Amino acid sequence: TLDWWDTRHDRPATTTLPAWQLNVLPGAPGAAAATPSPQAASADQEPHADTRQPDTAASEDWQADRRWPLAAVGGALLALMLLAAARVRRARHRQAAAEPATPSTTKRQDQASRKSALRALEQACAGNDRQAAAQALLRLGEAEWPNDPPRSLGALAARIETGQTQLRELDRSLYAADGTDWQGAALWDAFRHGLREKKASGQHHDDDGLKPLYPQHS
Repeated sequence: TLDWWDTRHDRPATTTLPAWQLNVLPGAPGAAAATPSPQAASADQEPHADTRQPDTAASEDWQADRRWPLAAVGGALLALMLLAAARVRRARHRQAAAEPATPSTTKRQDQASRKSALRALEQACAGNDRQAAAQALLRLGEAEWPNDPPRSLGALAARIETGQTQLRELDRSLYAADGTDWQGAALWDAFRHGLREKKASGQHHDDDGLKPLYPQHS
């Protein structure tokens, strides 16, 4: 019996339904509730794994996108630091080049040039090389008078106290037409200790005491 409200006539009503008969069979002995198989469990879990993968991929992409700007900023800072260091080095180099050499530095440089010229003169005299000997003597004069070096053997002879005879012989050999052999032993003996400046009170000049052997070469 079912009591209900008849909305059409706005009054309570009662209805009797036909009877139903249900037969319940006993269950099989020892039967247990079926457990899901591993494949079913995996299948049940796969949707969850799939739902998490997009989140992980999105997180990795976000981290990668975040690293790129940081790397770019770091590279720019490194480039600026290298550029600043290069400018500092160039400025120091220019400053060092612009600073005048100290007297001690100039003196050391002159001594090194003098020793180098003497070694070259010794080798030229040992090899009887007149051209190399003349060049070494002019280099020696340049080391002795760096601000006003002699430009010829005659100019060099006007400034030294000894060795004019050997210079004359070298000059004659340089311009000799007959190709006379020149021996450098006497020249090296005269200048092995360098140039001895003439002790003259007056200002020296390039009009030397050696009369030009060949005016066209003077």
